[in-house]
Formats: sequence, C-alpha cells, structure tokens
Amino acid sequence: MDVFSEYEVEVVQLMLTPVLGAVEVDWLVDEARFVSLEFSGVGYFLTVTHPIVPKERLVVSQPNVSGRLGELWLSFVLFLEDGELMFECVSCDAVPETVREEIVHISRNE
Repeated sequence: MDVFSEYEVEVVQLMLTPVLGAVEVDWLVDEARFVSLEFSGVGYFLTVTHPIVPKERLVVSQPNVSGRLGELWLSFVLFLEDGELMFECVSCDAVPETVREEIVHISRNE
C-alpha cells in the first residue's frame, strides 16, 4: 500500500525537489513508512519516516502549493526532522476525513 495519496505525491515532489533533489524525493515517495495520521477538523497531519529525511529541523512552505477539492481550498507545509516527514494539509473550512481518497487538483502559486 502506498503511504502517500496521488495528490500528496505531487505536493511532495513540487515542494521537496528543490530541497532534496528529484532522485531523493522519488526514493522517499517510493519507500517511506507510515508513522501516523491525525485529523484536526480543518486538515490533517500525515507523518512518515525515511532515512533520507535530515535530522536537523527544516520547514518547507515554498514554493507555495495549493489544492482544490470542489470549493474547498487546501494549503500545505512540510516539516522534516529526525528522519520523519510531517505533511500538513490545512484549510479555513472543515476538511472531510475522506480527503486523501478524493481527487484534489494541485497548483503551484507564483
């Protein structure tokens, strides 16, 4: 089973390739191991582990990437530290717990 949904892969590739490199990001996407998934009502936190993730804390919010699910707009921030990547997805509105199963349209905002 894949750890990341289809749109999460796209977000990770867009945001982390400038930081880690394309080959490393592909390796992370292909071989990350699930740690946890927590829903907050207005988003969720997906945490995975992989040896390519640096020990030092790194917060990645650029490039600015957004997602759209119908009328719902999503934003993303990636937190890397101690071999773990936390993928944060948030919105100003309620995010359904089925969001990871939905088709979310991703765009890079300049």
